[in-house]
Amino acid sequence: MRVVITHTDLRIYWPSRIAALQQALESRGDELYIIEIAGAGSHYDFHNSRPSGPTASDSSPVTSAGVKNWICLYPTTRMEDISPARAARKLVAALNSLMPDVVMAGSIAFPSGAASVYWAKKNCRPVVMFDDIRSEDVPRNGFVNYIKKLIYHQVDAVLCPAAEWVEGLRRWDFSPRQLFFGVDVVDNDFWSAPDPQTAPPEGLQEWPAPFFLAVGRQIPVKNFPFLLEVYDTYRNIAGERSLALVMIGEGPERVLIQQIIREKRMRHVYLFPFANPEKLKAFYHHAAALVMPSKCETWGLVVNEAMAAGLPVLVSSHCGCAPVLVKEHVNGYTFHPDRKDKLLTALLSFTNKSSIEKAAMGRASRRMIRPWGLQQFVSGSLQAVDYAFANKKTCRSMQARFVMGQWKGRYRPV
Repeated sequence: MRVVITHTDLRIYWPSRIAALQQALESRGDELYIIEIAGAGSHYDFHNSRPSGPTASDSSPVTSAGVKNWICLYPTTRMEDISPARAARKLVAALNSLMPDVVMAGSIAFPSGAASVYWAKKNCRPVVMFDDIRSEDVPRNGFVNYIKKLIYHQVDAVLCPAAEWVEGLRRWDFSPRQLFFGVDVVDNDFWSAPDPQTAPPEGLQEWPAPFFLAVGRQIPVKNFPFLLEVYDTYRNIAGERSLALVMIGEGPERVLIQQIIREKRMRHVYLFPFANPEKLKAFYHHAAALVMPSKCETWGLVVNEAMAAGLPVLVSSHCGCAPVLVKEHVNGYTFHPDRKDKLLTALLSFTNKSSIEKAAMGRASRRMIRPWGLQQFVSGSLQAVDYAFANKKTCRSMQARFVMGQWKGRYRPV
């Protein structure tokens, strides 16, 4: 069996997942090819784990991440500079060349997913969609939902994060037997291993100890100004017992964040740029807890990383991972991202715990995240691929065929 994974770009968390899946497929005599559309312009270009390997004309070498058969259609072009129609044409041509037995594709909202479903049904091939979006995160009008439902009816299986997604996907007429879990995982072994690089980052003589850690792009949805406002109140209440705050990331709200820190004279807030995995792991292993205040996250994979590193986590209830990974007072707390009092209570509650209690919360995080490793992605993917191959749908609807031929998806960078 030849399986092909297609997506807009496959950065940051994907190479380790793909390498594990490729090894599992090869062990049973199958092969895996990877097709990503854009090779430049990602917000995660600082992250060096993405393979820099082959293009469509040379897909045989092994990449630096240990992944073979990695095809990038536009290796030096940003996705914003590629029209959906242009992306679809080149992706369809690549699929015609490979003629996979099963296609795994990202959301049909993107050009890669839309073109993959179209190609699969035109060529009588099964297609697996991987997606973690929740309907409440991206409200759409009735017409768009109608189009989406027509295309979803052609998808054979879905790889989603967890059982909590089943109800939402059933609204699109997916049956429980079509749904498999494990799309949102990280390499737990990497994040859990103690980092030999324990020296403080540039600009610090020593690690601020102990400290809350916030990681993410500094954009409105991440809600970092809200965190700073609450943190200022927290410092005033907790006094000498308070923890410092370290923020890692960059983005359009950086100037606003710096302004808030300056105006409030927040001497215990430390700002750092994005860090590659090796450096970021050092921050995790020196932090006291992770704080994630986002207004909306389909999942929130930094929570996985922090838990694997043994951190308690304080997570917004609007993050998809919150009901799955956070157990109140056991490994962390949840709070509403618009309620300052709720986040303040969480910060103070954690601060007031003894060192023994905090250590127990960290151990609980490690224990709870253990099943959410690469093997879960591999297992869910294999089950989805095998189910789709054995239960392939045939597109008999002329209306659906017309819609799939017209819909090219869209790319909207956040």
